[in-house]
Amino acid sequence: MPNAIQSRGFGGRIDSTYGRCRAWKSVMSTIRVARASVWVLVVLSVGLSCWLLLRPNDKDARESTVAFVGDSYFAGTKLGGIGRSNIASLLAGRFGWNSLNAAVGGTGYAHASSTSPPYALAQLPAVLSHDPSLILVEGSINDGHAEPASAEAAAKNLYAVIAGRLPGVRIVVVGPISPGRATGSLAALDDAMRRAANSCGLPYIDASGEDWLPAGIPGLIGSDGVHPTDAGHQRMATLLGDDLVRLGVVSAEGDVRSAANESLRCAGA
Repeated sequence: MPNAIQSRGFGGRIDSTYGRCRAWKSVMSTIRVARASVWVLVVLSVGLSCWLLLRPNDKDARESTVAFVGDSYFAGTKLGGIGRSNIASLLAGRFGWNSLNAAVGGTGYAHASSTSPPYALAQLPAVLSHDPSLILVEGSINDGHAEPASAEAAAKNLYAVIAGRLPGVRIVVVGPISPGRATGSLAALDDAMRRAANSCGLPYIDASGEDWLPAGIPGLIGSDGVHPTDAGHQRMATLLGDDLVRLGVVSAEGDVRSAANESLRCAGA
């Protein structure tokens, strides 16, 4: 009997120890699962934080879009400025922008080509639909066919419409571009465009006064004696980019500095 009792007691101790081991194993398994869950949560939390910090949001996308409104000097021709050689593409490459080039050859603020109406009708709808952060409006020697006052009034109206539809967008006016410095009627037109920009409180870049396409540098103007070559577009892009940085419109890295245009009122408009 004692042997039987001792054997049964020993077996009880074994069963008890085995039970504790199973319980401990279960606890350790639970701890491991908990630890794994914690690490998963940590990784997900860090990942989500990084994504929120680095993801491109709507504001970033908007700030990287720059629109170009103008004539053939912005649009490019078969003589130069097509595709990546265009002034808009070159500036986009320099500053990391998304460019929207709405320019149409033969047009102006007031002048219509044989196939396209003036800027406000031909180019503005596409520009407004893309909600850019910066709009560069150039031109136009084509307006030299009319009285400077007509182009000046059309320019003021265009700026006011843009500011009304896109409060906060930057608008920079680029004067008429032509081979050499403007003289005669083109000089009068240049003065009218400057007045339009100044009356609306907008920066004015005097492409003619800065002699963007000087006659003394060969290879900038095509065989027609009017339109720039690829080299001409490269020079225009370099000078325009430098001007935008100098004026504080964009940083050296290409960040567009916002401006509130809600109250833009053009004197005499």
